[in-house]
Amino acid sequence: MEVMDAPVLITRDDVCVRLGVCRSIVDRLVKSGELASFKIGASRRIPVSAIDDYVARRLSESSAA
Repeated sequence: MEVMDAPVLITRDDVCVRLGVCRSIVDRLVKSGELASFKIGASRRIPVSAIDDYVARRLSESSAA
């Protein structure tokens, strides 16, 4: 089995670091559905692709305004 260098799923705390925001903002984005996530057991995970999608949407919204 090949080991990947970058994780596909990350924790909320990792998302905080990547976006430079506090955990309550990440929790709000998850709760509102702006940031896709799912649970594995008791742990919530966010796909890295969901972060990329969120940032792209925000950039698109700001350039359209």
